[in-house]
Amino acid sequence: MTRTNLTRTAAIPAVCVIMALLTACGDQKEPATSSEPSVTSEDVKKEAKDAAETTMTYLEAKKREYQGQVEARLEEYDKKLDELKATAMTLGEEAQANINQKMEVLQKKMASAYQKLDDLKIAADNAWDGSKSHMDSALEEVENAYQETKKEAMNASEESLAYVDQQKDQYQKRIEAQLKEYDQKLDELEAKTGTVEQKARTLLEQQIQSLREKQRAAHMEWEKLSASSGKAWEDIKSGMNSAMDDLARAYHDAASHFE
Repeated sequence: MTRTNLTRTAAIPAVCVIMALLTACGDQKEPATSSEPSVTSEDVKKEAKDAAETTMTYLEAKKREYQGQVEARLEEYDKKLDELKATAMTLGEEAQANINQKMEVLQKKMASAYQKLDDLKIAADNAWDGSKSHMDSALEEVENAYQETKKEAMNASEESLAYVDQQKDQYQKRIEAQLKEYDQKLDELEAKTGTVEQKARTLLEQQIQSLREKQRAAHMEWEKLSASSGKAWEDIKSGMNSAMDDLARAYHDAASHFE
């Protein structure tokens, strides 16, 4: 092998090495630079704090909303209890006693519910679920006691109204019969006026005129009685009795001329 060929043969590996180095350098990339800021431990703590505060605000709002609903329901039960008391006052002694017993139970249930409401108010916002379950149970007991008391009051009231209607019907029929009797007597009395002397006749006619006025007044009271309902007729009853008494006295005065 000639010297020239040896030189060429030795140069080939050197050229390959240089080319490989240049290729490697060309393929090497510069490290990428991130545009996002790095997250620090302080950032993590702040996010956790904000999330906790948001959760507490939500729990507080839910608690206050529920608390307001409970207060409104208990206030409504207070009104209903007053209505039951008013109904009991219109009933007989036995019915009142039965309803009063049930109202005592209802009042105890309501007192317990109000105590549960106080417990709810002081419960921590993040731990009030336990107080809520107790509150729900207390409200359910109040509702059950109220419905039972209401049913007792309604039944007693219906029985009382039936008795009142029966009493009114009997009284009304008795007064109606008396009025018809007086109407007939008054017609008979008026027909007799021609049989008395002139001097007595003038006085009798005046008395009959007064008697006619008493008769009309009694009939008007009877109309009021007929139109009344429930226990309202008892208020009219006194006026009816008074009108009948006046009619009876006026008839007796006029009829005395023929005794």
